[in-house]
Amino acid sequence: MMKELIVNESYCKGCGMCIWICPFNVLEIDKERINSMGYHPVKIAHPEKCVKCGLCEYICPDFAIFLVEVNKVVRSENK
Repeated sequence: MMKELIVNESYCKGCGMCIWICPFNVLEIDKERINSMGYHPVKIAHPEKCVKCGLCEYICPDFAIFLVEVNKVVRSENK
């Protein structure tokens, strides 16, 4: 199974703890968006760098960022 990183923008207070702990600089504050609480939420700026280590999920005080298991079906074309 694969994992996908999810940010729940409505819970994010933009504290930056996840940005600070990420060893691969995957996340950044989204200065162009404001959530319903009036904060600039975190965005996944570089998803290709994410190794799904879960550090951001563990440190988030608001449970706004998490990894979910996803089933991705890869189809091959028969010729």
